[in-house]
Amino acid sequence: MRFYERFEELCREKGVKPTPATLEAGCSRGSASYWKKKYLEGEDALPDTRNAQALADYFGVSVDYLLGGAEDDAAGTPSPPCVQSAEDEKKERFCPGSPDLFSPQDAELIFALWGDADNIDEKDLEDVKRFAAFIKERKRGQ
Repeated sequence: MRFYERFEELCREKGVKPTPATLEAGCSRGSASYWKKKYLEGEDALPDTRNAQALADYFGVSVDYLLGGAEDDAAGTPSPPCVQSAEDEKKERFCPGSPDLFSPQDAELIFALWGDADNIDEKDLEDVKRFAAFIKERKRGQ
């Protein structure tokens, strides 16, 4: 089983939608959208170490099980706490290439424009940011 399939299954079992689950677990707002987008594209995007542990704790399963491991791993040995470098701490969960795709500012912009939507992609966000920069530049020229 792939990660996103397991993630959706765990959400159904807990009676919660993906975006609220990621937020309650402490992941960024864009995480569930990113994982779903990649899943639908045929890729298996995985959460980073910190988010995998947070989700596993939230659902009460092992990280191995969350990431698609066997059924008998569901209540297995707890995963070791994640260790992060100072750079990881500095970046938090918003570094490029991470499943937590969006910066805190981008997450606020996404929420302001689309609410709790789970289908926002990078292209839409970049278009909005370019338009905002255009308006800002136009105002400066007046």
